[in-house]
Amino acid sequence: MTKNLVIVESPTKAHTIQTFLGKNYYVVSSYGHIIDLPEKKIGIQIKENFKPSYVILPKKKKLFKIKKLIKDHEIIWLASDEDREGEAIAYQICKIFNISEKKYKRIVFHEITKKAILNAIKKPRPINYNLVYAQQTRRIIDRLVGFQLSPILWKKINKGLSAGRVQSVAVRLIVEQEKKIQNFIPHKVYQIYGKFTNSEQKITFDAKLEKQIENKKIVKNILTLCINSIFIIKKIITKKKKKVLQLHLLLRLYNKKLITNYYSISQTMLLAQKLYEKGFITYLRTDSTNLSKSILLDIKNFILSLYGKKYLSIKKFSKNKKELSQEAHEAIRPTTINYNENYLRSLNIFEKRLYRLIWERTIIGQMTDVIFEKKNIYIQSSYLENFFISTKKNILFDGFMKISNKNKENKLNHFLIKEGTFLEKKEIIAKQITQNHLYRYTEASLVKKLEQLKIGRPSTYVPIIYTIKKRNYVNIQKISKKIETRETFFLKGNLISQKYDEIFEIEKNKFHPTEIGILTTNFLIKNFDEIMNFNFTADLEKNFDNIAKGKQSWIKIIEDFYSGFHKKLEHVKNNVDRIHKERFLGKDPKSKRKIFAKIAKYGPVIQMGEFNNKEKPKFSPLLNKQKIEEISFAEALKIIELPKSLGVFEEKEILLKINKFNIYIKHNNKSIPIDEKIFFNNLLNLKQAINIIIKNRKKIEPK
Repeated sequence: MTKNLVIVESPTKAHTIQTFLGKNYYVVSSYGHIIDLPEKKIGIQIKENFKPSYVILPKKKKLFKIKKLIKDHEIIWLASDEDREGEAIAYQICKIFNISEKKYKRIVFHEITKKAILNAIKKPRPINYNLVYAQQTRRIIDRLVGFQLSPILWKKINKGLSAGRVQSVAVRLIVEQEKKIQNFIPHKVYQIYGKFTNSEQKITFDAKLEKQIENKKIVKNILTLCINSIFIIKKIITKKKKKVLQLHLLLRLYNKKLITNYYSISQTMLLAQKLYEKGFITYLRTDSTNLSKSILLDIKNFILSLYGKKYLSIKKFSKNKKELSQEAHEAIRPTTINYNENYLRSLNIFEKRLYRLIWERTIIGQMTDVIFEKKNIYIQSSYLENFFISTKKNILFDGFMKISNKNKENKLNHFLIKEGTFLEKKEIIAKQITQNHLYRYTEASLVKKLEQLKIGRPSTYVPIIYTIKKRNYVNIQKISKKIETRETFFLKGNLISQKYDEIFEIEKNKFHPTEIGILTTNFLIKNFDEIMNFNFTADLEKNFDNIAKGKQSWIKIIEDFYSGFHKKLEHVKNNVDRIHKERFLGKDPKSKRKIFAKIAKYGPVIQMGEFNNKEKPKFSPLLNKQKIEEISFAEALKIIELPKSLGVFEEKEILLKINKFNIYIKHNNKSIPIDEKIFFNNLLNLKQAINIIIKNRKKIEPK
C-alpha cells in the first residue's frame, strides 16, 4: 500500500493524474461535493448566525471506500480545483473524515499535465478558508431566496414555481427584451445602392448613397435623375488601418462566435470539461486573460519557427483588468503548443474541433495585427448632391490571419483607380430597410449581457440557462413569420421598375418568455424589486469576491441581505392578493359550456366548464408560445378537443395529443410531433397521420 492518497473531483481526472504519478500515489475521485444542504428542507439555522445544516450526499459506497483509503494512507493530497467550489470540496473532505492538518496537503494546478502535477506536489498549502466562506455565503443566500421566495409564488401565482437570485434576473432580461420587441415601431427608410463599371479598365464598383432617404417621392426623383447622369470618381480617401484582436474576448470559451457556429453553452462546457480532465486544456471556468511566462515562451518559439519575427507580438497580461475575474487562474489555453494529429487521436470529432479552436485563438492572440488599406471611393453624379461611396480593402500585411488563411479581402490594382475616372451606371437599386431592428437573446448573447451587468460567473452560466428552461419560464423556439412588406425600386438602362417583397423573419435558437415566465417576472419586479435589480445582484457578486479576499465578514453579508429580504417576504405574504389571470373566450357551440384561457395549477390552460356545474371542467394545456391575451376562440376550441382519436392503423389507435411543448401523434407507444399549422388549419386526417407515422419510421430506420 502506498502512503500517498490523492483525492480529485472526477474519475476521468483521477485516471489521467494516476498515469503521471505512478505507483507511489493512489488517485481517487470524490465525485464532486460530498455534502450539501438538504434537498427538501431549507437547512439553515437562521437564528444561529445562519449556520448551515449540511447532509452527506447519497454516495454511501463511494464514501465508504474513500474513508477506508484515508485511514490506510499517511498523507492525503487534496487536489480539487482552485476555485470556490473546489476549495469547499477540499474542506468538506477534511471535515467529514476528520483529517488533521498534519495529515492533509492541499495542492492546486491549472492544467492536468505531468509537469503541473509534480510542481503542485512541491508546493502544498493550507485550505483557503476565505474561498470556502465565499462559496458557503453564495450557497446560503441562494438557498434563502429559493426556499423562502418560491412558496410565496405558489400561494400568489401557481404551484410548482420557483425563484432564484440569478435565474430570476436572467428571465427578466428575456421578458423585458420581448416587451421591447412587441412595442417596437419600425422606422423604414430607403437605402440606394449603385453598381458602376469602367469598361476600358474592367473595374466594377458596388457603392451606396451616403444618405438614407425617407420619402418615396424623393427616391423616385433620385432614380429619374440618375437616368441621364454622368458618374465620375470625384475623390479617393485612403487610410491604413489595423484589425486588432481583443484578447479578453478571444479567450472566452463562451464567446458568441464559438457558440453560434458550433455548440450551445452547455455542450461547449461539457466538451471543454472533458478536454481539461484529459489534460488537453487548462482550467475552463475562468474569464482570465493571463498566460504564464512558460506558455508565452512556447508560443513565441512556435510563431518564430513557423512564420517569422514579423508575425510575433507577445501581449503580456500579468493581471486581468476585469474587476470580477476568477481567482488565480490562467486563461483557457491548450496545455501544449506544438502538437500533431496523432496527439489528438484519443479525442472524438467534436472534442478535436473545440480543441483546435482553443489552440488557434491562443496562438493568434500573440500574433501581430492585420494591416490593411481602406479606400473610400466617392462617386459623384452630375445631378445629385450626395456621393455614392464604394469601399475597397486591400490587405497589406496578414498578421494573425496567416494562421487560418483568412486573407480574402477585396484586392484591387491601385493604379487602375484614379480620381477623374468616368464610370457607367450598370444598375441603381433603392431598397426599403428597417432601422434599429431588435433581436431576441440567444444563449451566447444572454451570457454576454449577464457578463456586462457583472452577474454570474463562467461556472454559473450553464446552470442558469438550464434552470430557466427547466422551470418553463423561457423556451428556445424556431419561428418563421411575416414581419413586413418591403418596397424596392430598380433602375436599369432608362427604365424604372418596382416590386414588393414579403419579408419573413426566421429565428433559430432564440429565447422566448413563456406566459408563466412573464407573469412571475412581473410579480417579482413589483414585490421584490431589490432581488430583481441588476445592480443589487452585481453588488452581491462583489461581496462574494471580497469574502474570498478576506476583506468582508460572510455572516455580515448574509445578515445585511436577509434583514431587508425577510421584511419584504412578510409584507407580501400578508398584504398581496393572489393573482387570478383568466380570460373568457366564448361558449362551446355543442355543449354551451363556457371556455376560458387561464392560469391553472400547472400553468396556462384552456378550460371548458366551471367548477360550480355538475360536470367537471375539462382542461388542455396551452403551447409555450401561446399567450392568454392572444389565443383566439377558434384555437381554443381546437385545443380543448384534445386528446382525440384519429382512427386505427396496424390495429393500434392513433391519438392526437397536446402538451406545453408541441402537438403530437401517439401511436404504438411512440410520440411524433407535428406542425401545429397543420392542426390549427384543419389539415390533419387519418390518411395524413398514417403518412406522418410511416415517414417518421423511415427517418429512424438504420441505413
